[in-house]
Amino acid sequence: MEFVKGMNIRTDILSYSLMVENFSSIFLSTLLDISDFKESKSLGNKSGNLSFNQKIDLLIDIKALDKKEKSKFQIFMSIRNQFMHNIAADNYENCLKNIDGAEKFLLKTYSQDNKLAKEIQLENATKELSKEVVEITINLLSKVKEKIEKEVKSQLFEKYQKNSIEAISKIETEFNSIYNEKVEKGVKMISLEELKQLVSEMRRLYYQIIDKTFK
Repeated sequence: MEFVKGMNIRTDILSYSLMVENFSSIFLSTLLDISDFKESKSLGNKSGNLSFNQKIDLLIDIKALDKKEKSKFQIFMSIRNQFMHNIAADNYENCLKNIDGAEKFLLKTYSQDNKLAKEIQLENATKELSKEVVEITINLLSKVKEKIEKEVKSQLFEKYQKNSIEAISKIETEFNSIYNEKVEKGVKMISLEELKQLVSEMRRLYYQIIDKTFK
């Protein structure tokens, strides 16, 4: 019965792992512009493809996960590895005692009723962690989309600001040229035609800013 019980726990953790791995592959394939990750030499499920751990390590390396999310993924990976590779990890207590700080992290992050048996507390906390890791993985696509949009907006603003400064400088140069020419001739007023010329130049430079910004 103990062996069967251990297998049931392993099956639960494996199910969560498969979901995380699948959504991680979808995220990474989208990020890398891979049309079909199942046929990919890196993200597919054939021998020689990236392992589950390597895919999660890649998410961490590209900073797709923040500090707290990174900690949760690392604990989840360690729990998954124990249940998948350690035959003695036949329940949550036996699994977590092999992972430094995991039990403390789980019960602190996902507080449990102290009246419950330790095994039940750890089981509940691990399931909460597993569900959260799956949700984080699903939300990665939205997260990276927001990040890209922010970066694009920031880059556009910087380009617009730079182009605006250049345009203002050109307008100032044009105005000073007309003004200095008038001063040399002893004329104190700028004619209506010359003002129109300045306005036309300002309009031309404005559209030039827009054109340069979005190129």
